[in-house]
Amino acid sequence: MISKEELYERAARSVLEANESLALQVLEDARAEGFDLLNLLIEGFGAGNDQLGDHFDKGIISLPELIYAASVMKNITNRTLEILNEEDDDKEEIKP
Repeated sequence: MISKEELYERAARSVLEANESLALQVLEDARAEGFDLLNLLIEGFGAGNDQLGDHFDKGIISLPELIYAASVMKNITNRTLEILNEEDDDKEEIKP
């Protein structure tokens, strides 16, 4: 079992490194473990996105790096919302 802190750290790192395959793997790991995906998006991926902005402000990364990493954040946000919407649709189908 993976800890929430480890999951959040991996999520943040995936955004900082602009590693979309790692981001998708973190999302799938969280889903398999039953973690709250909205919290993961905010506390994990969002934290990485905040750090990304700080790195840009400090000149640690360039604008192209920021743009590329932002596209990873956008894609992982969209995928997370797709999953959450699918889960909501499944719940509505179960209601009598």
